[in-house]
Amino acid sequence: MSTTTCSDEPRRVPINPFSKPIVSLEREITGMQWQFPYFAQVVQLLAILLATAINGLLYCTIGVVSQISQSFRRLIDETQRQMHDAPLLERSAFGIAVLVYCLVYLPAFLVQVPFLVAGWLWARLGSVMTLLMLAAIAVLALLVLRVSLLNWLGTVHHAVMSVRHAA
Repeated sequence: MSTTTCSDEPRRVPINPFSKPIVSLEREITGMQWQFPYFAQVVQLLAILLATAINGLLYCTIGVVSQISQSFRRLIDETQRQMHDAPLLERSAFGIAVLVYCLVYLPAFLVQVPFLVAGWLWARLGSVMTLLMLAAIAVLALLVLRVSLLNWLGTVHHAVMSVRHAA
């Protein structure tokens, strides 16, 4: 006869992927040895605080979205497994539940897509090619946005000038 404990049960809320780096940075801050003239330690502390701030921002955005999407993905999978063994009437209710879960899961998944693609490219092409490809995409996006912004600003300027001349 086996007994189950809390550690045997699967986690209901997935772990935020940015919690471990934040904890290790906190340990690094508390373990710093301060020696006079303190300049090197101040520079190190500022760098660690910047890294902690970036990880904190990612923890609150992408990390939480990752937890949400993993939770809903697990709900979708569990509901689909239960649906196969259920009678026909219950299958329709499970189908509606899966649809609702998918609709809630979709925005979280869409937020993650750029990061999933970047991770996939990183694993397949390596870091240098991925960074070059992402830099090229960023330059193209900036060029397109700049042209659109300049056109919009020209339209606004023309409208302001026509109002000014009409008055």
